[in-house]
Amino acid sequence: RIGGVERRVPLRQHRLTAREAEILTHISWGQSAAQVAMRMGLSQHTVSTHLRNCYAKLKVRNRLQAVHRARELGHIA
Repeated sequence: RIGGVERRVPLRQHRLTAREAEILTHISWGQSAAQVAMRMGLSQHTVSTHLRNCYAKLKVRNRLQAVHRARELGHIA
């Protein structure tokens, strides 16, 4: 608990990089990989690679599961 607020600390194997968390945040807003790439100035391939890394770290199989798990672990709001 920090200041009366419970804070979930991600396990080491679940830790996302700042870029991965940022991409998942955009995905959680309903943006496609192409839209995220354009908005962030990245290639679509780079965004897809970051998403695959997220899936592996979070032990999930798709975007919906990744967003849900990242929220559960406190990576994204």
